[in-house]
Amino acid sequence: MWATGAGGEVPGQPPVQFYVNTANPGQVRDQVTTWPELGSNRYGDCDGTNSAACSYEYGTARAAGDVRMVLRAARELAAADDDVPAEIAAVQDVTDLVGYRWWLDVETMNTWQLGGADAQRNNRATLEGMTDHLTALGGEVGLYSTGYQWRLIVGAVPEESSLTGLDSWLAGADDRQDATRMCRSDPLVDGGEVALVQYVVGRLDHNRACAPAED
Repeated sequence: MWATGAGGEVPGQPPVQFYVNTANPGQVRDQVTTWPELGSNRYGDCDGTNSAACSYEYGTARAAGDVRMVLRAARELAAADDDVPAEIAAVQDVTDLVGYRWWLDVETMNTWQLGGADAQRNNRATLEGMTDHLTALGGEVGLYSTGYQWRLIVGAVPEESSLTGLDSWLAGADDRQDATRMCRSDPLVDGGEVALVQYVVGRLDHNRACAPAED
C-alpha cells in the first residue's frame, strides 16, 4: 500500500486511520446476497424486509466485514514488510483496534435508498449499525461526505442517534485556501467538529487538518 510508505505526521490526527465505504441496498435487496433476514436492535426485529431494523443489521454486518478485512491486510503487510509502520504491525487481533479511527464514506456513488424520510431513516440506521459495532470494539468513528450528499442520503439526524457528535471529514474544497475556510463550516452532525477537509491538486487528493475548536 502507498500509505504504508508515506512519512510525516499531521498535528491532531492519528498516524493511522481507516476509511471504509458504506451503502444501503435495501431497495434492491433481491439483487444482493448480503441483506440480513434476522436480528434484533433498537428498531425492532429484522425479518428480511426493507426496514430500519434490517438496515441496522446490514450496517453491523458490513462493519464486521470491514474489521475482518483490516485485520487480514494488517497481518499480510506485517508478514511481508519489515518496515511496515508500528501502528499497522501492532494490529493482529480485534482487541488491537481500540482507539483507531474509522471514517465512514457516505457518497451518492454508492447504493443508497432514495425517496423521502423513510429512505433516509433506513440509510441512517445502516450508519448507526456500523458506528455502534465499531465503537463497541473501542474504535472512534467519523463521517466523510459533502453537505449536499449527506443531506440527500441521511437527512436530519436526531439527537438520540449514535451519529450525533461524530466528527466530520468534508470533501469538495477547491484548494488548500478553500479547505482552510471550510474548516470553519458546520459539521455534518450536531455536536461534532470538522476535523479534515479534502481538496484535489493534479488529480491527487490532499487533506487539510483543522484545528480543534476552542472551548
